[in-house]
Amino acid sequence: TRNDLMKLLHSAYMPFKRNILRIKNKQELSVKVFLDVEKLKAEVKSDEELIKKSEEIATGLHDKLKSLAEDMVLEEQITDDMIMNASFLLHKEKIKEFHDNITTIGWFA
Repeated sequence: TRNDLMKLLHSAYMPFKRNILRIKNKQELSVKVFLDVEKLKAEVKSDEELIKKSEEIATGLHDKLKSLAEDMVLEEQITDDMIMNASFLLHKEKIKEFHDNITTIGWFA
């Protein structure tokens, strides 16, 4: 009924408004990072070292990109060579810096 709809709109208004204000002037970017396992294997001596090195790469990238984001959500890694699957909520003023950080790291073509 109209009354029920008005109650729903009234109860949901403030949470909805907070969320709209939270994302105002922001953009969500998705980042998926895949590791060239064969290339990395040539640089390390053991499987343990391979795992350690891939974790170091993922952690370093995660920390750097997270520092630029308003919010971040890690998603499930869907392949064996994927070391990051994440979404970042960025203020529009940070997008270029975020992009520059990704391209200067050299893990992306």
